[in-house]
Amino acid sequence: MFNPVQLLNRTVAILDNVDVVMARVDTTVDDVDRAVRESLAMLSQVARTLIDVDLRIAELYVLSEDVKFLIKSMTTLVDDLSVRKEQLEAIPRLEAKVDALIAAVEAGQARVGD
Repeated sequence: MFNPVQLLNRTVAILDNVDVVMARVDTTVDDVDRAVRESLAMLSQVARTLIDVDLRIAELYVLSEDVKFLIKSMTTLVDDLSVRKEQLEAIPRLEAKVDALIAAVEAGQARVGD
């Protein structure tokens, strides 16, 4: 038959179990909340790191452009030095030609004077 005391005791036991379950749910919600906050903090750090990496990449790009310009400048300098070297190497030949011309002029003057 229907026993109200037993029904009341079962209801109290069920409510106690509900309290236990709710306490576990609260703990789980707190754990999830903490985990979400930690994840957001980590994502924020990752975002700052990515910004730093992006800035470093931009700096490297600028440096690479400077290096390209420096290489072009050095190539131009080497080309100019090669031309100067050729000019310097030609000086002894030119001196010999000038000496030959002077000698020819002097020889011509000597003949005219005779």
